[in-house]
Amino acid sequence: MFQFGQEKEDVQRVIQPLYYRAFACDSSRCGSLCCRENWHVVVDDDTLARYQNAGRKLGEELRRGVVRVGGTGIWAMRHQKGVCTFLRADGLCSLHRRFGSVALSDVCAEYPRKTHVFETQVFRGLCMTCPVAAETALLPKEPMRFEEVQAELSRPKYYEKGDASPLGETTFFAVRRIAIALLQERSASLNHRLAALGILLSEVETRARKGGTASLEADGAAFAAAALRAVPALLEDAPFDAAQALQFFRQLIPYVTAACEDTLPETREAIAHLTAAFGHGHAAEAFSDRLAKYREHVLAPYAYMLENYFVNAFYLERYPLMGGTSLILNYQVFVVLAKLTEFLVLADDRLMEEPAQAADGSGIAPVQQAILDAARWISIHTNHSTAFIHALYAYMKEQQVDISFFEMTLF
Repeated sequence: MFQFGQEKEDVQRVIQPLYYRAFACDSSRCGSLCCRENWHVVVDDDTLARYQNAGRKLGEELRRGVVRVGGTGIWAMRHQKGVCTFLRADGLCSLHRRFGSVALSDVCAEYPRKTHVFETQVFRGLCMTCPVAAETALLPKEPMRFEEVQAELSRPKYYEKGDASPLGETTFFAVRRIAIALLQERSASLNHRLAALGILLSEVETRARKGGTASLEADGAAFAAAALRAVPALLEDAPFDAAQALQFFRQLIPYVTAACEDTLPETREAIAHLTAAFGHGHAAEAFSDRLAKYREHVLAPYAYMLENYFVNAFYLERYPLMGGTSLILNYQVFVVLAKLTEFLVLADDRLMEEPAQAADGSGIAPVQQAILDAARWISIHTNHSTAFIHALYAYMKEQQVDISFFEMTLF
């Protein structure tokens, strides 16, 4: 009988959010989305070699289940009638059911888990492209907490290598802990927290250039508190401009969609929402009305969901060093994506419904589902399309975000 081999077990100390323990893949809740036609699940070289070397009927089945994508040379799981050939009628993977996870490609075995391996620490969490992961991470009302565990890391080639330069790992880890604590400071509004984060990171970048980051960990709480105190004066100097914000975000999605040649159904739906909400006359009035509803139906009862999403993104996407550029540019990208998430909710008609619990027994109110869907749209693009980030950089440069940043974003 063909043996797929043994997964390499490398036990390490791993930092993870507490929600990680609660996650379980459940196709009955998501409809096996990652096994359907809009997902091209790449097959890694080791798995492909095992499939190609298998004999008899199993080998024929495995080789029929993969396909070369265009002229790229990349191999992916084959789809028939819109679903992976190995997906059973009950939503389960036939390979996993017969042979266990050793039979799966790295992507199939790990998704939606994301793991970053640094020199001294390993971090992992869940990607919000998975609806079940998003519900697990974003719906708890308490602030997101983290734990250290001993874990077996069995897919070393799949994990992303973390790069903490130019800060260095000690400083980077300290800055990230301070930033997450600041994003979870519920005595301040989400806008104030995002603005304070910019003040904090500006101070960190200044100290890094001067080689003075040694005291960051010890003085982090004081730095964060000082940043929050400085926010009112900052926002007074750069008051929110509703017309500018509406123009900026209304044009952003069509811009990046065209640049990425994005044909996803989720994107078509998002653009339809934007057109219905702001594509006709009286757009400014509609924006003002929806802002009022947003504060009532989203921020008042469900700000914790947005907080959880911002914290998870900051943690999992390696901010403030995500793009390998300056801390402040990475911060600006982070805030634009955070506010774009909120803007997608603003354009969604579920915003206009009273924030009562769902009638279908799911316990998720329509506006909560709108938040989950917006977070998923952002995550799909930031995790699965490098062209999206490049297009976002280009749009921000075109709109001169560095000059009038807060007027565009902090609605």
